[in-house]
Amino acid sequence: LISKDEVEDMLYLGVKHGSKISLDFEEYLVGVCGAPRELARLCVNSASHGRYDLLKDISKFVTELYGGFRLLNLKNDGLRRKFDGIKYAVQKIEEVMYDVRVRKLMEKSSTL
Repeated sequence: LISKDEVEDMLYLGVKHGSKISLDFEEYLVGVCGAPRELARLCVNSASHGRYDLLKDISKFVTELYGGFRLLNLKNDGLRRKFDGIKYAVQKIEEVMYDVRVRKLMEKSSTL
């Protein structure tokens, strides 16, 4: 996971780069919340193209990210709704993983 400081460096934001614009921590978290949705789409596409090696890594990363966000005490605002999106992404990824297991599409040597 890329850190807030790394994102600021990539976008040339903050005092270090002579910019008056900086990345707010809540904005960073909103951006991080969008990643699982895209990773769920990647999971579906990877499964349909037979790239099962990615599924386990995607599942582990998104599940750990969801666990981290669950530790936060989020109010009922935009960030909370984005957090709920992570939960739905985890569910989607779990559905794909289940389908792959049930259909025995993965080789016996690499288990999920």
